[in-house]
Amino acid sequence: KHKPLSVIVGNLERLLTIAEVNEEEMNWIHAHLPGPYTVLLQLSEKGKEMFKWLTTPKIGVRVPQSAFLRTVLADINGYSIGTSANVSGEKPPTHHQDVAKAILKDVDLFIKAGATLYKKPSIIVDVREKKKWVR
Repeated sequence: KHKPLSVIVGNLERLLTIAEVNEEEMNWIHAHLPGPYTVLLQLSEKGKEMFKWLTTPKIGVRVPQSAFLRTVLADINGYSIGTSANVSGEKPPTHHQDVAKAILKDVDLFIKAGATLYKKPSIIVDVREKKKWVR
């Protein structure tokens, strides 16, 4: 409930419309994205407008490594809410077949793409606060 929302974006241009990014964060983003990271950033004014129901001033943003997924995101205007594929505290799936049915019942789109590239969840990074952890 009180964790930042995770949004998947198709490119850095979309990221910059929903989040405020300082120079240090932008350097880190250019060096690591697309990739297996979710970056915690401050919501921009447009981001606050788009996600006005959020209870936290931060948002988790990910640019996926998959060119296919980035193309899909571009076709749907560049944003998708990307929650975890597991219930908090449970082991995350590394293959589409391992996603719990309880998770799938509430999803609008599920892409069966086989095993995940890294076989682990994304690493969550808060560049501004110099913190990094795996969920």
